[in-house]
Amino acid sequence: MFAKPLAAAALLACVAGPVSAFPQTLTLDGGWQSFSFAQTGSAWDTEFTFTIVDPAYLVVTDAYISGDQFAFYANGELLGETSVPTALGESTSDFDVALASDVWSSGEAMLAAGSYTITGTTLASPYGSGGAAIQLSSTSFSAPSLDGGDAAVPIPATALLLVGAIGALGAAGRRRRAG
Repeated sequence: MFAKPLAAAALLACVAGPVSAFPQTLTLDGGWQSFSFAQTGSAWDTEFTFTIVDPAYLVVTDAYISGDQFAFYANGELLGETSVPTALGESTSDFDVALASDVWSSGEAMLAAGSYTITGTTLASPYGSGGAAIQLSSTSFSAPSLDGGDAAVPIPATALLLVGAIGALGAAGRRRRAG
């Protein structure tokens, strides 16, 4: 009964090989957007982009078969990790049910106003692949915090690099005038 679908999924996973992430736009309060992933260490099949003018909550949950865990990145910087699931092998396709239960890995992070590209990697995938969901919300779901608190995502690395470069130029100019 399950042999044919399982064999087909295994064959597809072997033939497909690595999957490149395709972009998808998240809309504030637009509901759940699903994504797929492969084995532990793999990137998600989707990257999510959006711009917000006010702070908002990024919410992520595992679903389908429990046991998966993720790391999330905002503009290339680590945002955090989802919670450790408390059980393996439970099943639901309802993202709200999964988010409300500690059986599935989930997390929430508050983001400051700005433009974002959200990507992720799979930290644990006991079944070799699966599906999960992400959403952008104007209200908190009280999910486990991805970032250890309600701190907004820090300034992107490019801005910090610019500040460092300006400081290095100033130091070089002072040294040249002194010497």
